[in-house]
Amino acid sequence: MEEIVINKKSRLQYIDIMKGILILLVVYGHTAWQAHEVGIHNQTIEILGQTGFLYEPFYMAAFFAITGYCSNFKKSYKDFLISDIKTLLFPSVSLCVVSAFIRCLIMGEIDLSWITPHRLFRFCSLHWFLPALFWAKQIHFFLHRFNQYVISIIYIFLTLVGFYLVGHVTEYWWFYHALMFVIYLQFGSLIKSIPIPFKSIYVILYLVVVIAHTIIGNVPKVTSETNMQGWQMPIFILTSCIGTLGVFWISQKIHTCNFLEYLGRNSIVIYCVHFTLMNDFYRLFADSINSMNVYQSVFTLILMYSMILTICTCVCRMLNFKYTRWIVGKF
Repeated sequence: MEEIVINKKSRLQYIDIMKGILILLVVYGHTAWQAHEVGIHNQTIEILGQTGFLYEPFYMAAFFAITGYCSNFKKSYKDFLISDIKTLLFPSVSLCVVSAFIRCLIMGEIDLSWITPHRLFRFCSLHWFLPALFWAKQIHFFLHRFNQYVISIIYIFLTLVGFYLVGHVTEYWWFYHALMFVIYLQFGSLIKSIPIPFKSIYVILYLVVVIAHTIIGNVPKVTSETNMQGWQMPIFILTSCIGTLGVFWISQKIHTCNFLEYLGRNSIVIYCVHFTLMNDFYRLFADSINSMNVYQSVFTLILMYSMILTICTCVCRMLNFKYTRWIVGKF
């Protein structure tokens, strides 16, 4: 079967929809965490934080699978490397500057947290995903030409190595996360080259597995942090792969949605900027949020999400002009 070729001139709507769904889960998933960061203890937000087991096992892995599904690993390495530096590493730094500028406008503060010595060793980035994706793509570029089954075994080994290193060695440049997630680039490539039917059964299987894990113990996850023990790694890989297939099915069933497609096309900007917006919103209204009832809390969260998406939309539009596109690596 011919491989699916996706380029700038040909976009698959369901891929943008899938990325839109995932970035909404990312923003939602940080709701309770950012509240805790500023000392907010609201019962409604606490309950939302406890729903993470439903999506945490797959939503970041799915982003890597999408990259494996859409990327062209057949170009020369020079072109491949330059492209990844421009579109992954550079925005991971430049969008920190944009976030700092937004914080200055909203809070009147100059945020230099992204250039502390600790952050310098993480590529001046507040965001783990983009550097990890960069390294994972470099690894996959050199290994993807080998036999698919041999590569899969190698990637399972790299996943275990990455998990061990995260637990025992200080991590810089998010390279250990790249080792843990590179297997999903291979998974995305397999989905592209092998005719795998996307069916509702994957959603059902995923929910069954997650509910079973919830009953017998914790649901394994890997984001910027991990809650797993070594023996749970195979379970995590299986669960995240099933969940990824389920989201592929959901995205194809939706077929078209301008809102989700827009979010998907601008997911990197939303990912990098929403942390600052959410944190600033909580800091501005911390005392009020702590004393809110359920209905007030829900209304406030809807207001916060609307504010985040509105400002992110403005930022995306501002970065789409001829003289600002370079900020997101379009130069």
